[in-house]
Amino acid sequence: MKHFFKQIDIFCFTFIILGLVFIYRDVLFDNKILFPSNFLVRFYSPWSTEKIKGWESGIPNKPIGDDQIRIFYPERTFTNEALAKKTIPLWNPYVFSGTPHLANFQSAVFYPLNILYFFLPQIYAWEILLFIQPIMAAFFMYLFLKLFKLEKGAVLLGAISFGFSGFMIVWSQENVVVGQAALWLPLCLFGIEGYIRTKKRWCYLAAVVAHAFSFLAGFFQVTFYIFIFSFLYGIFRAKILEGGLKQKTLLILFSIYIFALLLSAVQLFPSIEGFIESPRSTSSAWYLFQTYLLPITHIFNIMVPDIFGNPGAYNFFGRGFYRETILYAGLIPFVFAIYAGFKTKINPLIRFFIGAFLLSFFLTLDSPFTRWFFQLPLPLLPTFLPSRILIVTTFSIATLSAFGFSQWIRQKDKKDLRFMTYLFSVFYIVLLLIAAYGLLMLLSHDNISYFKEFNNYIVVHGSLPTKINILVLLRNLILPFIMLSFLFIFLRTKKMLNLSFVGIIVLTLLGQFYFLNKYLVIGQPEFLYPKNAVLFFLKSKNSLDRFLSLRQPMQENISTYARIYSAEGVNPVFPRRYGELLYAVKNNGKVTNDIPRVEARLSELGDKENPFEDNRRLRLMSLLGIKHILYFDDHSPKNSDANKFSEDLFMPIWHYNNWYALEYKKVLPKVFLTNKIHIQNNSQKIADLLFDKNFDLSSNIVLEEKPIELTNSGEFIELPKPLTDSFASIISYKPQEIIIDAKTKTPKMLFLSDNYYPGWHAYVDSKETKIYRANYTFRSIYLPDGNHTVTFKYDPMSFKIGSITSLLSILTILFIVFFEINKIRKIKKYHII
Repeated sequence: MKHFFKQIDIFCFTFIILGLVFIYRDVLFDNKILFPSNFLVRFYSPWSTEKIKGWESGIPNKPIGDDQIRIFYPERTFTNEALAKKTIPLWNPYVFSGTPHLANFQSAVFYPLNILYFFLPQIYAWEILLFIQPIMAAFFMYLFLKLFKLEKGAVLLGAISFGFSGFMIVWSQENVVVGQAALWLPLCLFGIEGYIRTKKRWCYLAAVVAHAFSFLAGFFQVTFYIFIFSFLYGIFRAKILEGGLKQKTLLILFSIYIFALLLSAVQLFPSIEGFIESPRSTSSAWYLFQTYLLPITHIFNIMVPDIFGNPGAYNFFGRGFYRETILYAGLIPFVFAIYAGFKTKINPLIRFFIGAFLLSFFLTLDSPFTRWFFQLPLPLLPTFLPSRILIVTTFSIATLSAFGFSQWIRQKDKKDLRFMTYLFSVFYIVLLLIAAYGLLMLLSHDNISYFKEFNNYIVVHGSLPTKINILVLLRNLILPFIMLSFLFIFLRTKKMLNLSFVGIIVLTLLGQFYFLNKYLVIGQPEFLYPKNAVLFFLKSKNSLDRFLSLRQPMQENISTYARIYSAEGVNPVFPRRYGELLYAVKNNGKVTNDIPRVEARLSELGDKENPFEDNRRLRLMSLLGIKHILYFDDHSPKNSDANKFSEDLFMPIWHYNNWYALEYKKVLPKVFLTNKIHIQNNSQKIADLLFDKNFDLSSNIVLEEKPIELTNSGEFIELPKPLTDSFASIISYKPQEIIIDAKTKTPKMLFLSDNYYPGWHAYVDSKETKIYRANYTFRSIYLPDGNHTVTFKYDPMSFKIGSITSLLSILTILFIVFFEINKIRKIKKYHII
């Protein structure tokens, strides 16, 4: 028996490797890639508008990974290219008319595991980072559970449950940074548990580094939950192991999080600044809460994760996004987690994780309390989606399953077998009731009466589930029923321990692998942002002018990947003032700070809407320097809407298939000089001026404060006109440095249609000058008469202070490590003597 348990981890590891090789066989042996490239060319403009040779009948795809396509891979490309040039990517000029890049948490510029991008092609490093997420999570969970002297089979069960849980698998395919942030949770607890038990410095450092790595991984919401959960765990364990919470222990626990944040300061400080300047600091996310607060019936998803289908099987009909509601740690682990719940007297840790499970799950439920709680005016709370705390729920189930299975192995009381029999009866009854309800809905002639009870959950966009949906529900009950039956057989053969334990581990792995295989996204390498005529046209212009794409808008961050300039963008952090100005077009000119939190767009148009009937949009297009209009029209060329555009405003310059390119004649250059200055600090009045057709944007500028050089002037200042024409032109435009050649015979205000943001500095002939926020969200400086070289540099103080803080923290860690190694050497030398 002992020999068997010495070998079971080797057997399990071998089985995992073989299983993963089988699941990833197309990537390993058939040159496919771990990226939703098929989804990209099937649904994302401009590729979706063309038929690809050899795929005329359609491209098979899974509707999974939209954030990977539109945000993460393009931003990773931008980061890698900047680092390859030995430049820290602080600012991205390709979206939002300029936006902070490092300050966006999800850029994960300093995440240590991203070092792979230095040595491998981007897609290979990307694939490795996706591949290792569940493996690392399982390994760290294994280390954590090993501390409690559980049976080895139980440790493996818990590790498999968490590492290959629905949360880890689904988020790894949808959002590359979530899984990386989550996988450090068990190592955080490992370090805290080890330190409280042994007081060894290396355990303390393990806790600090794990928390810091989770932070740097790029998804603050998950890291925030990890910080809170691990801190509560540390307090609980200190009380148990030390007979009460000592002040010294509490201070050390606090220091773990402070030290971790100091290590992460290079990311933290710019991100705090970015958060304050972004819509997330003012915009309400309550509409998301209403979608993702879950009904109590969601508990059934622990048993049947695909009760409402699965996007990986093209049949999801649940509410919202599947990834935001996933609650699955394995059916078999859940059985043992419930068993552990009835053994709370054996180990107080079981009580802690039961409490963590119940509280975290309750906070995701749609109830009067949660609705009240998430509307409290607390910092950060209104910006978080409640369902993401399911990382704690999942981890608690996995941990309880290990304790429950270990106790089952050691338990010889026949009462436990009777309890398991009752428990299985309850499970079977639940599955049968769900099946019966589905059959009633399927057979009913009056579907509406049967659907009312489910109306708030399984209805998609207000529509009722179809017969196909119900058949999916019924079909997905089969696998849980089979797994329960096999598990019951294994438990009844407890005397045959080897067969029973191997069967339980293998059955659990098969269940998790089945889920992984269903949700895994594999694509064709030739579809990884392939060459395209529309993008080629825009790049061929080789200009700094921005573009706008209509009818089939390229409104995501494709422009970052293609290195072309867009006025739009999608990101969790971007300048709030810019979003307010663009949203005012859609809001009938009214300014509000309650705007979309992750996007700024001008191209949200219906098929029948005239894109240029709104004068506000035209005026912003001029101000933003949008010179090229891409327009997709699936009508015949003779009847094309593109032919109806006003010749006074637009000049056709390119045509390819159903794509038309027009040049907007009233576009203003990205940089120009103006002599009429209006001083106004009321946001709505500024917008009213900008949208007023009588307000000449080329010669007028609105500042929110008087230039220090003109303090004696009134609210309207008109500088003298020069005898000869003045000019300003960009001679160098880099992400973090812009050089402008300017000449004027009289003083002027120089205007640049890039976003105003803290950290930008301006220099006139190497002498620093003040940057003013102009025309609501852009930059302007006072320019004296003469010939000048104007330089804008992005050099944020938040990054400088963060860098120094992180560097000092790293040096402190190295000192502690050196001290610890020295101490160990002295102890060994003493014992040798």
